[in-house]
Amino acid sequence: MRWATYCAVTGAVVLVGLALGLSLPLVSLRLDAWGYGQFAIGVMAAMPALGVLLGARLTHAFAALCGTPRSLQLSLLLSALSVAALALWPDYGLWLLLRLLLGVSLTVVFVLGESWINQLASDAWRGRLVALYGTGFALSQLCGPLLLGVLGTAGDQALWLAAALLVAGCLLLLGRGGAPQVGHQALA
Repeated sequence: MRWATYCAVTGAVVLVGLALGLSLPLVSLRLDAWGYGQFAIGVMAAMPALGVLLGARLTHAFAALCGTPRSLQLSLLLSALSVAALALWPDYGLWLLLRLLLGVSLTVVFVLGESWINQLASDAWRGRLVALYGTGFALSQLCGPLLLGVLGTAGDQALWLAAALLVAGCLLLLGRGGAPQVGHQALA
């Protein structure tokens, strides 16, 4: 068992959870403050979920093309850019696309991260380690709104922190081995 790799992959996903916990509610609060109605806020909230559907279809091809570690890193960087762009360009239409992109890229992270954990873990430890991975993600996502309460919603500090957390997650994965290999033969 590669414990350092397990901790790095789990740590990256914990940072993703914290970044999501910061950015997702902030976008809804920001739109409400700008005077958008419930429908517009609901559509914005649904965009990451739509991205999940797209990301699930693209993950295998992306991993086959780039490899699992590189796909995870690129997806984390793309997520960081998406969140940073929310702070730079406050435009509803653009935000819809950025949130869709965030959903796609983070789906790649979740799918490949859990696959990596499954491959790393022995049969005797797999259930516990996957549960710890999932629990870490869930708890970190719940901590995001608490941190948002400390940072406040008026400025863009929470968005910049979320982007930095996603970049840090990418850095955690540098040089890690034991990732699942994804072949091209199953793409059809």
